[in-house]
Amino acid sequence: MRASDTDWTLARAVALTDKPATGPLRAADPGTTAPGRWINRADLARFLLDSVDEETWIRRAPLVWNARG
Repeated sequence: MRASDTDWTLARAVALTDKPATGPLRAADPGTTAPGRWINRADLARFLLDSVDEETWIRRAPLVWNARG
């Protein structure tokens, strides 16, 4: 994937929960900050959709978690 010419984003989720979306989210490159403990599946889906529109994390693999957890 990293060697391809395709734009990609690989979201690395911490523990997933089935709770409703709560936002806000945090995302960071691995090793730059300590992540929270979980992310709701609905919030992770929103992050992935927003990543396509915003192009913030193109060709990167951020850790993603709920800011309140």
